[in-house]
Amino acid sequence: MDLPSLLSFKEKFLGHSALRSYVADVSPEELSYTWDNLQSVWCKRFLEEIAHLETNVKEKIKREFKDIEYFRMFWTSIILHRKNEIREMENEITKEQSNENTRSFIEQFESSYKGLDDEKKWILGSGNKVEDIIYKYGSKLKYENLVHSFVLDTDDKKIRDLFSANEWNEILEKNSKKSPKIEPDLLCYITQYRKTNVKDLRKTVSKLCEKTVYDVEEQFDYIWIRNCISNLLTLYEIKPRVFEKSHLERWYDTNIWSSIIDQCMWNLKDVELIRGESCSIASSERKAKNRIMQERKPFGRRGDGVFRMEKGLCEYGAAEHGHLFKGEKDKKFMSDGFKLTRMLRDMLGRFSAELSTEVFKQIEMVGYLHSERMLQIFALDYAEGYMIRLRKGALLEVPKEPVEIDNLLKLMTAVLSSKLRIARTISLLKTPEQSNDLEFAGELSTAGKIERFCSNNRILDLPDPPSSPPSSSSSKKHSSDTKMTKKSKKRKP
Repeated sequence: MDLPSLLSFKEKFLGHSALRSYVADVSPEELSYTWDNLQSVWCKRFLEEIAHLETNVKEKIKREFKDIEYFRMFWTSIILHRKNEIREMENEITKEQSNENTRSFIEQFESSYKGLDDEKKWILGSGNKVEDIIYKYGSKLKYENLVHSFVLDTDDKKIRDLFSANEWNEILEKNSKKSPKIEPDLLCYITQYRKTNVKDLRKTVSKLCEKTVYDVEEQFDYIWIRNCISNLLTLYEIKPRVFEKSHLERWYDTNIWSSIIDQCMWNLKDVELIRGESCSIASSERKAKNRIMQERKPFGRRGDGVFRMEKGLCEYGAAEHGHLFKGEKDKKFMSDGFKLTRMLRDMLGRFSAELSTEVFKQIEMVGYLHSERMLQIFALDYAEGYMIRLRKGALLEVPKEPVEIDNLLKLMTAVLSSKLRIARTISLLKTPEQSNDLEFAGELSTAGKIERFCSNNRILDLPDPPSSPPSSSSSKKHSSDTKMTKKSKKRKP
């Protein structure tokens, strides 16, 4: 609450008739008891509010509210007589802020759309342009959607209804990537663990462990499958009802997803999965595209995991995790999926200026959205024109009991397949397409030029997604960091 609001409250309640009647009707003992309860809450809130103001403003407030008895009546009147009105005022402020945020990303969306080259848009067989249809739909929305980032969510029924059946099939099939094939021997190996009894499953693990030849590079996936099942089996044996209650996010990361996802990726050459709210480099670079030296470099989007080169800046995927799963259409689960998609979109867009269009059409970014025991795998790729396509896998589950072991085996197989997608992208990026000698001679002739025109050198210039408004928690954190910086500066001699 700022100073003008405080002073307006003072003027409204100083001669409030209802307040006078309240004070007259309440006995002194009851009034004293009321203030013993209110002072610890509301006075503290008032002091917290004025603590953020400048020194001269604080002095002015002290002069206005120097009478402690009036100060108490001031807060009582707010609580007892104007509670609903104040709540309505707060709702109006929140609504105004929401409308401002809506106008902000809609304006950015319109600006990006107007900058598109009409000849480079995706023209379907029917003659309709995908970008035009998406713009017409997105400009009417009152909330931020993936279409504002020119991303087609193939799992969204509302997006599907914008196109005819033939048009939608064309969208799904255009530059589609085939699912990587897992070796038949590895699939047969996985089926040997279909034991619904804990003892039988433990015997199978021990038996297959004896037959395994420890050639880590060639048989890494076999070793990972056995170790992963063994770790979870131990958890089932020691704590049979461990999944009947909810745990913190870190617990699921450590006891489940570390074995299933993190360890599965160990044999990806020169790639590591960085856990713990890591910032995306691609997202940071996109935000800093027009940065000048005097401005602070913006942070990238924070995810619960980022697949990044051990020596380099390339990113190949991300992970996002929530500790409580309330359904696929739960707000938190959908919000995490939106955040994950935006991160993957920044990672994919970073390659659009570096690769030829043919190579760019073959790569894809992989994302893992897991909440409690549930997992959904995302794949983001370039379709055509300016459009990015999002595909979502089925919702998979780590079972509560070994009797549902088939669900675990399906989930592990899906993770294996997603790893092959990442490996395929890495191999495409590591083997750049070579030009012929004549084309290379032309490149050599221009290699000594000093001028640099970034817009002309970009092979595929994807439009930037709109900047999401900062959350209230992040803005509070930023303001507290600023205050700490100011305090530290004052302490310096």
